[in-house]
Amino acid sequence: MPSLPAAPIRRIVESLPGRTATGPGPYQAMSAGTTFAGAASGVSLGGSYGAVDMAEPAHRRWTIEEFFDWQETQPHLYELVGGQPQLMAGVKNVHDDIVVNIVSELKNQTRGTGCRPFTGDGAVETGPDQIRRPDVGLDCGNRRPNSTLAAGPRLVVEVLSPSTRDFNAFDKLDDYKSVAGMEYILLVEPNQALAKLWSRTSAGAWPHRTINGLDAEIDLPNVGVSLRMRDVYDGVEFPRMPKLVADEDEPSTPSIR
Repeated sequence: MPSLPAAPIRRIVESLPGRTATGPGPYQAMSAGTTFAGAASGVSLGGSYGAVDMAEPAHRRWTIEEFFDWQETQPHLYELVGGQPQLMAGVKNVHDDIVVNIVSELKNQTRGTGCRPFTGDGAVETGPDQIRRPDVGLDCGNRRPNSTLAAGPRLVVEVLSPSTRDFNAFDKLDDYKSVAGMEYILLVEPNQALAKLWSRTSAGAWPHRTINGLDAEIDLPNVGVSLRMRDVYDGVEFPRMPKLVADEDEPSTPSIR
């Protein structure tokens, strides 16, 4: 990986909690060519420089209050994982299309119920030093207008990205399962009509089932919602299976309407 310019690194480091005018606080000064390591113990950076980890020698775990105070000064969204900020990756248009479709359905179906959908700008507290930002959520708690946390999340939805497309490799499941009052965790595949739903039972177990095909529905009775897969994928074009050699004059894939 190429070394990073010193100035952008210095600006990021100086914005971190504990940094003062007279010293670096818990973060040590860095210069171009610094070696970064320890994804689990550092701040995950991205953008034009790619994924980089800034190891914190003191390894001080941030509080949620510190994290949100710092997040307000940042141009990009972060999650707090194990007490350390992690930059959220950018997404493609198909991801946003699915998110908008789901938010629209949730808004229409929960109107007047006291539940409101939220997007990745909101956050779910999954532990004392852990903040996750699902792509979509349903908050049925006493929402405070100026808060950044969901008061009573009962559903979270994640639209999978290339790095999380394997359902079994999804690393937020246990975090979401630990949230009191959470009832449903829904993972949605963007490249085909496929979703996986975890539902909490009265005994606290989390059985899951797969929903496959545009004619299927995702039933969420405990929050009074049923999502038709055709609505979830409205306007989405599914890619064809990869080919070694593309056919000439191949017709485009139709949109889902």
